[in-house]
Amino acid sequence: MAQRYLSALDAAIPGRISAFLVTGSIALGEYRAGSSDLDFVAVSDAPLDERERSKLAAMHRAAWKRRSRPSLDGCFATRAQLAADPRGLVVPRVREGIFIPEDDYAANPVAWCTAARHPLSLRYDPGIRIWDDDGVLRTWCRDNLAGYWSSWTRRAGNRFPDSLAALGAGATFWGVTGVSRIHATIATGRIVSKLVSIDLARAAYGPGWDDILDEAAAVRTGTRGPLSGRPFRRRERLLAFMDHVIRDAGT
Repeated sequence: MAQRYLSALDAAIPGRISAFLVTGSIALGEYRAGSSDLDFVAVSDAPLDERERSKLAAMHRAAWKRRSRPSLDGCFATRAQLAADPRGLVVPRVREGIFIPEDDYAANPVAWCTAARHPLSLRYDPGIRIWDDDGVLRTWCRDNLAGYWSSWTRRAGNRFPDSLAALGAGATFWGVTGVSRIHATIATGRIVSKLVSIDLARAAYGPGWDDILDEAAAVRTGTRGPLSGRPFRRRERLLAFMDHVIRDAGT
């Protein structure tokens, strides 16, 4: 799938993609067909111009109509951008298969450090350098817990329709692994997969949280967890766990 996507990029903007890095669950050894995304960083020597972005937008619209799987989630960066601190960087992005000409989130310290520490190149550029700074990474993760994830838990607890969406099993997996992965990076400096983050949370917080951790793992593996069929109790335990992790990180 990644090779077909790279070939489509080459057809749309010939000669412009000098390197193609696969990141996310594939690079971390936890890809699951049917649920995992294809995460990537596509690298060019110079920024994509308006005409090239329009071509990519059209290409992705056509692919989205066909509901191609796995879902694409990645960004386009130059060699110079990949070698520098990505905080505040605005680049073209693909999210759930939709092309976004300008985005200020996809290029972030977790994405860059994943590419640096878990290299998986579909197209390799021997001159490429990838930024990696442990201190900045941990600071960004703390800010991410205090900002994005704290806001997520507040909305899921008391704001419609977020509170309704938080009743779903997918929200349980997203919330549990979201805060657990970020906390693991703050505590250890490692970037870990979703299931590994559940194991680390279990070791860190003890059996008192086994029900919600088992439920999140069951969502990932497609089995039935201890809170399946109990959406209100599951949401209650989810939000309590997330609040505990966020507070434990000192944010």
